[in-house]
Amino acid sequence: MRAGVLSEEDKPLWFDVYKTFPPKYEPYADRPPADKEIVDILYPEDIIRAKFYKKFGSPGTIDMTNHKTKALSERFIKKHQELEHEGVIKPEQLFTATTEALANEGLVLERTHSEAPERPVRGGGDMSETRDGSGHFTTQVKVSEMFKDAQLQRDDSKSDS
Repeated sequence: MRAGVLSEEDKPLWFDVYKTFPPKYEPYADRPPADKEIVDILYPEDIIRAKFYKKFGSPGTIDMTNHKTKALSERFIKKHQELEHEGVIKPEQLFTATTEALANEGLVLERTHSEAPERPVRGGGDMSETRDGSGHFTTQVKVSEMFKDAQLQRDDSKSDS
């Protein structure tokens, strides 16, 4: 910036922060790293979430831009915490009780289908979906078919005009 290589509008976002809050020690590459113990950050809901995914599997892609709908795991965690807060159910029975409570509310959770052999679940045209041995979905897309479809759509739109 001082030498005029970067203009004011081209400066990086972090420049003003670094200028306002400079580090205690200058960050040189040859400086030895600080000898600090790295602490794992693990929250109670992380353990619940891990058990949920182990038992019920992954729901696939989660749309994080949709704030109106919560992920199944988040709904499960919230209900688990509510039941835990009530203190009526023993801790070792909370997971099962949460599953049953959600079922009573109309949300039936199914076990992971890891026992099921690999079989087509959905298919047609250029895409097929199967479950692998761990119960997760595997989607296969025939790219050549996608390009053919796109070309046909382009040709159809040209002939319509």
